[in-house]
Amino acid sequence: MAGSKRRSGNSRTGCAPRFVGRLALAYVACLAALGFLGMGVAERWWLGTLAAYLPQWPFAAIGLALAALCALVRAWRPALAVAAGSALFFVLCGGFMLGSPQASEPGTLRVLTYNVHGGRAGLDALAEVILRERPHIACLQEADWPNKVRGFPHAMAARLKGYRCFSSRGLMVASRIPLLSTRTELLSKQSEFRPALVVTAKLGDTEVSVICVHFANGRANQTLFKRTDGLEAYFDAAADIREAQAVSITNLVGKIDRPLVVCGDFNTPPRGHVYSQLAAVLTDSYCESAIGLGCTYPSSLPMLRIDYIWHNRHAEALQARVINTRASDHRPVVAEIALD
Repeated sequence: MAGSKRRSGNSRTGCAPRFVGRLALAYVACLAALGFLGMGVAERWWLGTLAAYLPQWPFAAIGLALAALCALVRAWRPALAVAAGSALFFVLCGGFMLGSPQASEPGTLRVLTYNVHGGRAGLDALAEVILRERPHIACLQEADWPNKVRGFPHAMAARLKGYRCFSSRGLMVASRIPLLSTRTELLSKQSEFRPALVVTAKLGDTEVSVICVHFANGRANQTLFKRTDGLEAYFDAAADIREAQAVSITNLVGKIDRPLVVCGDFNTPPRGHVYSQLAAVLTDSYCESAIGLGCTYPSSLPMLRIDYIWHNRHAEALQARVINTRASDHRPVVAEIALD
């Protein structure tokens, strides 16, 4: 009878490692599926797009708790598998960057990009952030929110002492170095409300082009819960528009043979087809010169990196960082860029 009780107790004890091991296997399989959808299928199928646009690093963080549980029941192999899988997913899909920050040099261009949400949190707070960072050029998105803050460009320009401002259709470029030319470029017929501002400025003896963009997250006046025909239609339309905008940007980049910086809210995480299109012709400044996740949205608890400063082969990013502020619903990104 005593031997039977001991066997029963050992059986119950052995169930826990087996259950936790199966849970660990299921978790690693889910990470693999999420990674495949988010990086290999994104923007080609609406579920892949949805997977890519979900915050990724929390899925990897769950692995820490699961690895601890595996270790608690002495399931060592599952613990190692979960820890390795989580770390790999965190770097590849979570967007953890391992750049190489360098010391700033004389003549370096400082650029800032910032989705200012129409100034709803107050123009003074936004201006304070920009003036404190003293970028040579600041690229602002949602700088004239329809029917909300119509006078935003003029009101902000009045606060940015020493800056010359150029704005159009919700975009604004503020420069404290000479502007040689300014123009507006249509990126996609599907998103006429989201053009690009293209300026050429001069830093010392070097001319540099800067493009300010705001990629669409859907058709005009459409959001995930407003004027949509369902998740599939919404994500397919959003992916098509962003891909068309990315193609336009790559074509525009190919026509500019001087130092070039492309800034904005791309509504695109650092994975998937749209990001790959841009990365084929431009360098992600944060990826090149920063260490960390670089998440910019939402500003209260950043979980997604969708705001970028890119540059072409005639430039090099020395430093990049996300500024900790809640003056908008996004956090701004600033980069120090050396020009050829």
